Amino acid sequence: MPAMAAALTPLLDTLDIERAHVFGYHTGNKVAAALAANHPDRVDRLVLCGQIHSIIPEKAQRDEAIRFIVEKYFERYPESQHGDEHLRRWLANWSDVTAFAMPRSLFAQPQITGEDIDALRVRVLDHLQALDQIAATYRANFDFDFTDALTRIVSPTQIIELVMPDEEHYGRQLAKLCGLMRQATGTTIMNAGKVALESHAAELAALIGRFCLDRVDR
Repeated sequence: MPAMAAALTPLLDTLDIERAHVFGYHTGNKVAAALAANHPDRVDRLVLCGQIHSIIPEKAQRDEAIRFIVEKYFERYPESQHGDEHLRRWLANWSDVTAFAMPRSLFAQPQITGEDIDALRVRVLDHLQALDQIAATYRANFDFDFTDALTRIVSPTQIIELVMPDEEHYGRQLAKLCGLMRQATGTTIMNAGKVALESHAAELAALIGRFCLDRVDR
């Protein structure tokens, strides 16, 4: 995560951006936290957003919650002289792709639009292009000391906790994160899952806009 964060500073230089408002979503909230902690001069306001499992500050608890979700990406397949393991891995990956391509919720919609299909196409292509890096990215997630980064962040920060009923057993994390940070406030969005950027786009945009533009206006 620190390496990915460091890779963003040349991008800011190239774009001639001295300081940026930074939004980090799910795994991206770890990259954003690393950027703000390690390169405080490049971050103005910071927004960290994710489902409960994604923003648990205690490493052991977060690792266990994430492992339950991502263990399929670390599954090993028996090797054979015929190379069957490659086909098994491909078919296993394809089962994820078909879930993206043919979501049951879509079949129940009264009307399916071209935009719906375009969104599915993007999700399928995104997953396929990232296949080789998914495991590496989650290893970086497991290695990252989120708590340490949070305690070192000096930027004004907004935490957006996305709450789904099936994650309530982890306990709400918002107050805990705000307590670790120097200048943090937060809010909760109910029934916002892993596709919240699409399902709750207007609400998220309004929250982020108010938080960041307030700083610009002053």
